[in-house]
Amino acid sequence: MPGRSFTAVLAKDIELPRPYLWWHHMNNRAIRVGDWKLVAAGSKQAYGPWELYDLRADRSETKDLAAANPGKVQELAELWQKCEDQFQRDAGPRVTDRK
Repeated sequence: MPGRSFTAVLAKDIELPRPYLWWHHMNNRAIRVGDWKLVAAGSKQAYGPWELYDLRADRSETKDLAAANPGKVQELAELWQKCEDQFQRDAGPRVTDRK
């Protein structure tokens, strides 16, 4: 399964470097790389549009920068999708009949 061991963090109280943080829950999705965070709220039927925030300048995520930074949105959206695809492959086939 994807992920990294954080045994050293618990044993030595050190920081665990990570290239990104990734979320996908009930069609809500996000990815954070450094100070950039790409998020989208979803519904049961569909994904919402991507929003982009610079957490260094806007920790409360009040100013959506997606329209001003389409290249960054595309870059992070592609990384989000790459992670999604890999996690789906790692999880194996979906069980659709749960009798």
